[in-house]
Amino acid sequence: MRPLPLARLTCTLCAALLLPLAACGPTHNHTAFLEVGTPLHLTVTVPSETAATASADVYYRLPSTTAQYQRQALTPRGTQFHTTLPTATLREGESVAYYFDVVSDGKLTALRSPDRPYITTFVSRDELVFRSLRDTVAYKDDFSEVVFKLSSTKTRIDRARVIYSPPDLAGFIVEDMERFGGNWSLTVEPPRVTPGVWSYRLEAEVEGTLYTLPGPDEWETFKVAVAKVPAPALAHLPPKPKPRVMPKYTTEKDLAYRDPADPATDDLMASRCKLDIYYPEHIKDVPTVVFLHAGGLTGGQRFIPGELRRQGIAVVAADYRLS
Repeated sequence: MRPLPLARLTCTLCAALLLPLAACGPTHNHTAFLEVGTPLHLTVTVPSETAATASADVYYRLPSTTAQYQRQALTPRGTQFHTTLPTATLREGESVAYYFDVVSDGKLTALRSPDRPYITTFVSRDELVFRSLRDTVAYKDDFSEVVFKLSSTKTRIDRARVIYSPPDLAGFIVEDMERFGGNWSLTVEPPRVTPGVWSYRLEAEVEGTLYTLPGPDEWETFKVAVAKVPAPALAHLPPKPKPRVMPKYTTEKDLAYRDPADPATDDLMASRCKLDIYYPEHIKDVPTVVFLHAGGLTGGQRFIPGELRRQGIAVVAADYRLS
């Protein structure tokens, strides 16, 4: 059983022993990130024996205001106090700082302070989903089982897979994960587990958008020190489907498709007429997709879409002159 934090353990013992003098104080569940345009609702919970005489104020600071904190009273509802901060106009990347003063039985309790406030940052929908994804990898040096797990604290994952490279493989193995409730998991069993440094990343599809952990073209690593299983144990293992081995990919960037030395090439052409090529290494005659970004010919910038990465194809992403 995972040990309880000391503060929660104290509260649990107080409730069990019915010691009002040792009752827990006010609490607040902080949200570090919110989607842009989402109201920031704040709640403070106080012990039931002090709720009738308690009051709570929040002091907050928006990016558009000065360093001065603004005060706003919270509305009591039973043992909780509620309010909503005016954050609807905050843009992506902006944050609101706040702290609470709670008065109960004539005693003032501060939840954070002006120099150490709670901070909530507003991000895009994609960023919020990405930050909600949690991945873990567990392995046993004696039994050599490697388990990849993926979950989300805020959203439902529609599909997930692992891309990993054992130490004895030049390329990458791609395997779909299985859903168990709200979590996804993949177990790599002996004899496919080998000692050494492994590289891996996970992909999660949420509402049609593909998210990669730890990030595009980034990899996590871990080391299996020992990988051995008694021979009788191997005999009873069910056969695993043959994994798909994926080659390594590389990206060549800022390749000009207009000759800079050509007198007809002006400064705009020289800066905009460039492309990136993303392709699998050591493979010839692969299918190639030419990807032109959107923007109505007035904006936009070239990029390699995540949905086209690691699909056994080459991708050419090109910029072009804008009107």
